Amino acid sequence: MKQGYRIAVVYARYSSDNQRDASIDAQLRAIHDYANKNNILIIREYIDRAKSGTTDQRPEFLEMINDSKEKEFEVVLVHKLDRFSRDRYDSAIYKKKLSNQGVKVLSVLEPMLDGSPESIMLESIVEGYSQYYSANLKREVEKGMKENALKCLHNGGQAPLGYGVDPETKKYYIIDEEANIVRRIFDMYINNKGYSEIINSLNSLGAKTKKGQSFGKNSIYGILKNEKYKGVYIFNRSAPKDANNKRNHHKSKDDSEIIKIEGGMPVIIDAITFDQAQELLKKNKHRAGSYLAKKPYLLSGIVECALCGHAMTGSTATGGRNKSSYSYYMCTKKMNKKKCKNKNVRKEYLEEFVLQMILDNLLVEDNVDELIENIKTYQQKKHADSDLEIESLTALLNDNKVKINNIVDSISQGISSPALLKKLNELENETSSLENKLRSETQENIKSKVDRKDLLSAINQFRTNIFKSSENELKTIMRNFVEKVKIYIDHVEVVLKLDHILCVIGGGGGSRTRVR
Repeated sequence: MKQGYRIAVVYARYSSDNQRDASIDAQLRAIHDYANKNNILIIREYIDRAKSGTTDQRPEFLEMINDSKEKEFEVVLVHKLDRFSRDRYDSAIYKKKLSNQGVKVLSVLEPMLDGSPESIMLESIVEGYSQYYSANLKREVEKGMKENALKCLHNGGQAPLGYGVDPETKKYYIIDEEANIVRRIFDMYINNKGYSEIINSLNSLGAKTKKGQSFGKNSIYGILKNEKYKGVYIFNRSAPKDANNKRNHHKSKDDSEIIKIEGGMPVIIDAITFDQAQELLKKNKHRAGSYLAKKPYLLSGIVECALCGHAMTGSTATGGRNKSSYSYYMCTKKMNKKKCKNKNVRKEYLEEFVLQMILDNLLVEDNVDELIENIKTYQQKKHADSDLEIESLTALLNDNKVKINNIVDSISQGISSPALLKKLNELENETSSLENKLRSETQENIKSKVDRKDLLSAINQFRTNIFKSSENELKTIMRNFVEKVKIYIDHVEVVLKLDHILCVIGGGGGSRTRVR
């Protein structure tokens, strides 16, 4: 070790992804120049990239503080004190911890801070200004972002799937190919397709998220919840970071702090479809019994207690001389030992009763014409989405073919290279994939005429076999035809649905069915 040298480590930091490693390089260059001129030997560098100085949650910084206990260095060199910390409280705490280990913090650009009584006061002023600068910069940035938001402009970050941003105007525009993916997700979800089925469908098409990754449950959920798709511009929704500098994106700020502008975004999903999806999300969220029960409860998430408004969930108990097992629906408020006087309802009775209501009130000849119209409306919407997808795939396919022909022409004229041949191979593989997707989409898009006689025959066959269906099939039937089942003390009210047509059975002036 060189005699007369002080042993030091370096701490360097830059605060955002918009800054680059060049910022670190500049800090390190100045620090090493200072060390060479002042007989300081640097033994290690601690570097935090894209970490804010307003928090102590910086891995390299904390490792340096911990390493000081080994007493292998006596100085921490920083470019400026605000690299060490922009928070005066953290700065004082960690300087005290270092001081307890005999370690001083030296600023390369503020060498006047030498530990004298005068420099202690000056250091306090410097750190106070750094904290003021950080807080003021944050305020000014937020002010500018708020002004952008009021004009419905992009405020940084990645645009949602389906949208692009004009680099000059900062206005959002629709990217048709991505928007079709979003429409497919909503269409499948409101038609009772689960996350797994949606994900498998998207994967088969080769669809990717905005980040180029495969879809998962979280990405599907995020798309279904995003109000921007129905034309609402939203800014400042996410709750602020906590004391550990972490943000919970599932928490929102108070409505008074959120900027929402109707019509501020190009519409990808119509309001009716979006609201249908929200109702389903809400309903599926409260399907408590179906995930916990040992046997499937066909009405989980649909049954509610008419007395207190809570959901009723499946439960099982044993009783009687033979210790037989009984399954029933029970009010969740009552289950949680809170007061509710409603009765439990036997599972078998309630499920058979609701199925019979479907057969007697919906799947009858009187409703065939209504069913035909609903099927036609569904087909029209499905085919409209499919037509857009076919149009997009066809355009991509034609573009690829032009590129392939251009490369083939070049090769035929003697212009060839490994890179050109590689590109030709890539385009041919991509073209083959696009042709498969187009073929699949075209087959799905075949329009079939709804025949009244055939539909009536299908309904009669369905009525005959409904009680022979599997549990999963019965559950799908319940979700498709039952809006809600309300349990009163002395009767059951069933709200059936035929697309958007609701039919209340057993409540109001209708016949009342006793609870067993």
